[in-house]
Amino acid sequence: MPTPGASFNFQVCTAAWSFQLEDGRSIAVAASHCAKPGEKVWAGVQSGEFRYPAEPIGEVIYSDLYAQPTHDLDVAFIELYRNAEYYTPEWMGTEIAQSLDHLPSQVCKLGRSTGQTCGQFSHDTQPSKLLAGEDSLESNAASASVCAAAGDSGGPVYAQLSQGPVIVGLVSGTNRHLEPGETCSTGSETGIAAEKSIEMSFTPASDIDALIHQVLGTPARA
Repeated sequence: MPTPGASFNFQVCTAAWSFQLEDGRSIAVAASHCAKPGEKVWAGVQSGEFRYPAEPIGEVIYSDLYAQPTHDLDVAFIELYRNAEYYTPEWMGTEIAQSLDHLPSQVCKLGRSTGQTCGQFSHDTQPSKLLAGEDSLESNAASASVCAAAGDSGGPVYAQLSQGPVIVGLVSGTNRHLEPGETCSTGSETGIAAEKSIEMSFTPASDIDALIHQVLGTPARA
């Protein structure tokens, strides 16, 4: 663990949802490209900053894109330490969509960097290439015309159905980065609104749910 005054690398991401296993362990779901197995996880604070020194709240126990064999899913599982305290900007139900069929035309996402943004569902799951630092990773992802940025990775993607919001996936990446001075609401100097010009890829929640059962070995419960 780094000591105060020491420098170390870290990546900012968002968690999509959490659940509890039958053995009592609490697990959070995030993006695989955010961390590798064995890496510690710290929580952000309400101001959106990362403060150190601080106690870690958990540890990555599985990261699929780095697993052998991989399922080509950009998803990681974090075991949260018992009694860990952390700030949660927004609570929502954890009903998981069992497929991407019969979705409304619009989906939304929540993320640390750009908050809530919404847009049109583009296409179902297909192979895609993900750049994570110096790594080039293959993943299976769906997409939507939704604005997102660095720090939103791992955040929940959801649809509003008659029974309320249903999680359909987690944020994986975008086809381009926001330019300096560009935001999701204001757009860029070209006048093209960011939420209309950015394509966001997301890992389907149904694939994640199947992987939870396969990798963690016990059924998850809400």
